[in-house]
Amino acid sequence: MTEEDLEFCFYSIASNDLGKTLFYTEEHQRRGGSAPDHDLLLHFLLKNAPELFPAFATILSAEQQTNYIEGLDANF
Repeated sequence: MTEEDLEFCFYSIASNDLGKTLFYTEEHQRRGGSAPDHDLLLHFLLKNAPELFPAFATILSAEQQTNYIEGLDANF
């Protein structure tokens, strides 16, 4: 495992429940989102309002960003 992989894991863990916070649920509604759960809510916001997640752009590589967004949409 590389340091970059470890940072990706930490980012994923730290961001996991952001979609449950009032700020992001209100932003989701304000932007016309209708996601049924917090993972899909984060997926919607990352696709439609990435400026709300500055660490996403600065910590993760382009490949990790793609993997993270796809993971949120996996519907586990």
